[in-house]
Amino acid sequence: MINPDGKTEGFYNSVLESTTPVISSRRTKTLFALNASLSKEAFWHDVMRSFESNGNDIPLAVIYSLEHQTEGGPLCKYQASIGIDHDHSTLVPCGDLQTSAEGLIPYFRKVFATRGPLSLPNDAGTLADRLFKGNHWRGFGIPSSRFVVLPLSAGEGILGFLFWALNPRRPHDEDSKQFVELLSKQLQSLLTSTVFLEQARLNQKKLETELALAESRFKTMAELNPSGMYYISPRGEVLYGNDTLTALKCKFRRSFMDAVHEDDIPMMQREWHLLTAEQSTRSFEIRVRKKKLLNGELKHVTILASAVPEMDENGLLKSISGTTMDISEIKQAHENAVELSRLQRQSRIEAEEAKAAQERHIDITSHEMRNPLSAILQSADSIWTTLTEYKSSPNDSISNLLDATLESASIITLCAQQQNRILNDVLTLSKLDSGILPVTASLAQPLVIARDTLKMFEGELQSSNIEWKLVVDETYKQNTIDWVMCDPSRLSQVLINLMTNAIKFTRNVGTSITATIGASETKPPFIAGKKIDWFPSTSSGAKRDLTLDSEWGKGQQVFLSFAVRDTGRGLNEEEKKKLFHRFSQASPRTHVEFGGSGLGLFISRELTELQGGEIGVASESGKGSTFAFYVKGRRAAAPEVEDTLPHRPKSSAVSNVAPSSLQIGKDLESNHAPLNVLLVEDNLINQKVLQKQLMKHNYQVQVANHGLEAIEYLETTNWWRGNETGKQLDVVLMDLEMPVMDGVSCARKIRELQREGTITHHIPLIAVTANARKEQIESTMEAGMVRSSALSSKELANQAQDDVMTKPFEISQLLRKIERLKTLRT
Repeated sequence: MINPDGKTEGFYNSVLESTTPVISSRRTKTLFALNASLSKEAFWHDVMRSFESNGNDIPLAVIYSLEHQTEGGPLCKYQASIGIDHDHSTLVPCGDLQTSAEGLIPYFRKVFATRGPLSLPNDAGTLADRLFKGNHWRGFGIPSSRFVVLPLSAGEGILGFLFWALNPRRPHDEDSKQFVELLSKQLQSLLTSTVFLEQARLNQKKLETELALAESRFKTMAELNPSGMYYISPRGEVLYGNDTLTALKCKFRRSFMDAVHEDDIPMMQREWHLLTAEQSTRSFEIRVRKKKLLNGELKHVTILASAVPEMDENGLLKSISGTTMDISEIKQAHENAVELSRLQRQSRIEAEEAKAAQERHIDITSHEMRNPLSAILQSADSIWTTLTEYKSSPNDSISNLLDATLESASIITLCAQQQNRILNDVLTLSKLDSGILPVTASLAQPLVIARDTLKMFEGELQSSNIEWKLVVDETYKQNTIDWVMCDPSRLSQVLINLMTNAIKFTRNVGTSITATIGASETKPPFIAGKKIDWFPSTSSGAKRDLTLDSEWGKGQQVFLSFAVRDTGRGLNEEEKKKLFHRFSQASPRTHVEFGGSGLGLFISRELTELQGGEIGVASESGKGSTFAFYVKGRRAAAPEVEDTLPHRPKSSAVSNVAPSSLQIGKDLESNHAPLNVLLVEDNLINQKVLQKQLMKHNYQVQVANHGLEAIEYLETTNWWRGNETGKQLDVVLMDLEMPVMDGVSCARKIRELQREGTITHHIPLIAVTANARKEQIESTMEAGMVRSSALSSKELANQAQDDVMTKPFEISQLLRKIERLKTLRT
């Protein structure tokens, strides 16, 4: 510094702070020294080598990898370190990340939980003394005042941890924190690249291995392939052929033609022309001269040849490649299959004939069992009617005798009904097991079905002093259900089973039974106000929506629900679990006290599932039971000839005590003039019993022993043309199984005479038979004895005047059918 006089008075020298730039440069070099590696194992050691030149900022560093196991928690494994002896006690070789308390693993656990860096101050040197006691420190030779633990990540997963001692002579300020952050990001980026490189290298190696293996396999397969493989020139020179081709000696145009069967040479020449001249892909069968043993006989070998022409860039044929396969065994197998199919077809025809014979045997057995049952029922009913009438007289001297007789008659009726139900259950079960019990849609009114079914039990209910009623649920009215497509017979069968059980368990215990009918557009959660425990469906038929079939029409789908509530003894939880299984009853005491085969509820379950529904129960011990079920149907329009079908009910409920068979007979007797009936029946006992019963109800009855006698009698009636003043006839009751001329043949003959005009009007026929299989009913329908929906309106109106009565039956059931036909005629 010079004063005005020119003398030096002092010196000035500017001082610059260089520590920060030096540290920044040193740290930058460390970051630049880091690089990606070919594998994770190499990466750990490469990182440590990058840290070697910066002992001041990185006096100590340790890397552990994180290894995931198939069983147990992840493991921390020591990989590399700098600034610490490898055998130091802090550097444990391996430890469980979740449980280990050794060395540095507890700090790694914290980082793993937070997924971020962890800063650890060395307060008063306690941390350094505890972890690194006796260690010779790099850099400045003194312990660090702060440590950092970094997660080493690749993508979303943590692959390792870096434990790092910071510069002991520099504060952990913003510059230090920035260095930590940059180092963390750099390591994460490089580790990700390393993982990708390692995976790419492994994939490449795998592809190379697979390619070599594929090439080796192709060569092996080509040589071991039972098919011939070839590659030939346009001139027919074989450029490549495997061993199979060589064994056949198939060289096109030269050796191959010599090997071809003489009858197939013209065809082979055409194929060669198509391949070479028209250059089209070909596949053809051809026989060669070589023979082999097939089915014990030497036959010419047949091969299947496939050939593909390959073109060059100028569109010229370059080569032909393809395969040949010996299909002699296949051709022979096809011939064997044709012969086997013929034998199987013959066996099937024989089996069907055997099945038909078995069904005939069942029909005969059923017929012979049902006939006496019908006579028992009608005789018991006659005894009941006669003695009840006699008992109502003032003569009380024989009252006790009448009571005993009435009780015996009641027992006969109940036993016969029970035997009939068991027989029906066995036959139905047989059809279910054979898969021949169809669900057939037809037009019907569900309320009429329910009402008619319940009326079948009127006599039994009265004899047991049980009141009953049919209630129409509000859901039925709200959904305005009238005509639907459903299966009336199956629906009625389930309802009969539930009513039978209800009567059985209410008799001598309860006082009433209530049947309820409802409807909904979805599966009903409640029926008759009860939450029903539905039995789980297991039937394959229930998995398919039957209402989608064309025969069900296209109307809206509805769920028809029915419930039968009794005031019997009820069921406990254990008893309910045993319901709806084959041959299963609620308890061992059930059969002893109430009887039954244990089939009714199982069959009901199968029938509801066949109709797309379910069955269930709501019951408490001592409080009665409610058995309910629902089935699917579709809304349908009323038939054109509505007045020819059973009338719909006009009230929403049917109540009061059921009328007796006697009362039914009296009502019918008081409502009609004497009717003239022709009874065609070959069984003399049934003929006599039924004639007596009908005459008791004011019917005029004529009998015929078979169909031919019935035709002869018709010639004497006013139905016969030219005999208008002949005998009066109102209805014909006809058995089906009869000698000379059976009922079906007789019905066909009557309808034929009716079409010819020999018989002037439609004669009402009621089939009275013990045969009730579907095929037999269809045969009866074809004969013109019962209604069929596949008819014109006029024919439907006529056939509405026919019906079927299945044995055994009570006389009241038959009387109702006769009166219905009379009403339709008038």
